[in-house]
Amino acid sequence: MNTNRKRKIRVEVRMTEDEHEVFLQRMRDVGMQNMDGFLRKMALTGYILRIDMSEVRETLRLLANATNNIKELFVQGIHITTFDLLRHSLIQMAIGAEKLCYFNFEQSRHM
Repeated sequence: MNTNRKRKIRVEVRMTEDEHEVFLQRMRDVGMQNMDGFLRKMALTGYILRIDMSEVRETLRLLANATNNIKELFVQGIHITTFDLLRHSLIQMAIGAEKLCYFNFEQSRHM
């Protein structure tokens, strides 16, 4: 037995097959794969938050695209002012945000 463990007390739980299926489904629902972590979190706090980061990832992707477009302008030797760079970036982000809002609106209509 590893004596360097932080958690040294072991707790066992017995379940019926039906209870075990519900338990596994709840783990899948919150996106957890570690049974110990799931049980500990539920026992100590009673809830698990799952945050949908898809909109943040999409915003970051759009920002990266705008940045790459600006870099490409420099590589091509196109001399532009800081104002032009800012305007171009804002336009790209606005287009992306508009697409994202439309996508979310369409999703909410079908719920």
